[in-house]
Amino acid sequence: MKRFFAPILAAFILIAFAGIALAQAEGKKVTVAEAIARADGSLVVITGYVVEDLGSRKYMFEDTTGRIEVHVGFFDGSINRQLRALQPTDRVEIFGDVHDEGRRNPIHVHVKTVTRL
Repeated sequence: MKRFFAPILAAFILIAFAGIALAQAEGKKVTVAEAIARADGSLVVITGYVVEDLGSRKYMFEDTTGRIEVHVGFFDGSINRQLRALQPTDRVEIFGDVHDEGRRNPIHVHVKTVTRL
């Protein structure tokens, strides 16, 4: 049973990482101003600084063109810990998708990955 399970688990993990890499390749590097103008669900890569912890897994992200909230999903604890450990002077690259929920929430980026530069 173990001989059968290990290769399947390894294949699943490989497919998951390949999916993230492919999605990141499709995400376009944009500025905050460009991300705000993108359609809901657009994949983006933004580079700048996490300048404030807003609580409830929400952070304020900033580059030279403006500011945007970035949100971390409930089950993404490792990403949340990464963002909390950052200093406002730490430059990062965030890959995620734009969310526009109308009046309910401001336009924000739902974080998929964070890379410290």
